[in-house]
Amino acid sequence: MELGSSHQSPKFLTTVAVALFIIAFMGAVPIVTAKENGKTVATGRKAMLDKFLQVSGIETTAQTVDSQLFGDQLVPSQFPPGQLIMLKNMMSRVYEPEKWLQSIRHRLLADYKPQYMRALFKWYQSPLGKKIVQAEMQDLNEGMTEEKKEFLVQLKYQPPKENLLEMAERLETTVGMTDHTMDTFLMLMKILLPFNNEWKGQPARKVSRNVREDLFDSAREYFLQSFLYKFRNLSDKELSQYVSFVTSPAGKWFYRSYFRGSKDAMEHISAELQNLMDLIQVEMDSEDGESDLLKEFAPPGERYAFVRMRDPFIPLVDPKKGLLQPDEKDESEMEFRKFADELKSLPQIPMEVYRNLKNTDPRLYADLEHFGGLFSQETKIASMGEGDYLESVNKYKTLIQKANETQPSLILTPIQADYQNLKLVGVIWKNNETIALVETGDRKGHSVKEGDLMGPNFGVVETIDNNQMLILEQSRDYRGNILSKKKQLDFINEAPEEG
Repeated sequence: MELGSSHQSPKFLTTVAVALFIIAFMGAVPIVTAKENGKTVATGRKAMLDKFLQVSGIETTAQTVDSQLFGDQLVPSQFPPGQLIMLKNMMSRVYEPEKWLQSIRHRLLADYKPQYMRALFKWYQSPLGKKIVQAEMQDLNEGMTEEKKEFLVQLKYQPPKENLLEMAERLETTVGMTDHTMDTFLMLMKILLPFNNEWKGQPARKVSRNVREDLFDSAREYFLQSFLYKFRNLSDKELSQYVSFVTSPAGKWFYRSYFRGSKDAMEHISAELQNLMDLIQVEMDSEDGESDLLKEFAPPGERYAFVRMRDPFIPLVDPKKGLLQPDEKDESEMEFRKFADELKSLPQIPMEVYRNLKNTDPRLYADLEHFGGLFSQETKIASMGEGDYLESVNKYKTLIQKANETQPSLILTPIQADYQNLKLVGVIWKNNETIALVETGDRKGHSVKEGDLMGPNFGVVETIDNNQMLILEQSRDYRGNILSKKKQLDFINEAPEEG
């Protein structure tokens, strides 16, 4: 058995070495063996990798890789909107987080280096390592915010300090983010190559070469700017320490293995996407010339394009109306008005509940973000047929219901009750902090501070003074907007009123 080198140790010494390593860094873990791709590996290594995938944030990131692929500026800028929607829908069908993680594990195990893994653990468990992970997760969850847009614009007029740009370039070069993203983009591009008017009829290899040459510099510039934004709150010293880690032997080993595993996973996903495309083609070539898969994945405009690609000499006609004209899509805008009331009836999610999903259920959180973005754009909704629209609404309802079902786990104290059962009976000051004394319906008293959850709708205590306390209730509507209202609890024993 090997321990990350070509030197063959006796079985007894190998077992002792692995045991000491596991005890030192992970606690006592039984060393047994398991088969993986025909090879015997120590499950202790796998346990360590699983722990590492947690502390480094990779396990959380894997839950939303399918939506991340379309978050960078490169992919949306190169695909027509309809094809982008189709790719997203197909990706959500084939992507499985555990398979993605398994590809990462396999690459790390294939060239396992115990000394590097020790260095990685030490780094990610350090204060700066945790700060880096937090910055990565925040950027991942927030996506392209107005603050980020403004930051990127300002860089055009106020270039960063030379040392910061140099460190960003070292990070980008070592990590290889631009190369990895270009590889991923080109895999996705090949799936829809026959149906893209810009690339139609050209050899895939030539298209890939030309696209890479045309986009590489602008993509690299975007990632450099994104690095600067993501780590804008790090001091020069902290950023320098991070660069030193990334460019260390352990850092290079990790990123090399990570992106190789990601590429393996993406190649598998691309094959599954191509299989879906082949099935669509088979269905389109059938006697009725229709495809249920195409209806499931593609918005109406793209379906029309696919039908034309199937046979360009046969126009789309309606037996009664004749050739369909492009302006007939305006009818969908009339349909949208009929749908508006149903959209408004979708339940809201308390913001405290929604924020909690980032950590407890990242996949559900990402799905809600996706549908919030979809339903916030009336033009997208208007372009849907009634069947697609109703299906999306039903999916969204299910996700919202699932999110709201997590509410009981956040009911932590008795003051998260109806306001009519809460009375403000006093205020005290302790160590320069204002504390309210609140009595619940069972006549028991509770101390309440600013920031505590209060009321039946996960309100947050905003202010406390001599005569009253204000509770801010926030919720997320179907468009992803944050709605706020305030409740006022007065010192006298009366039910609160709207603030």
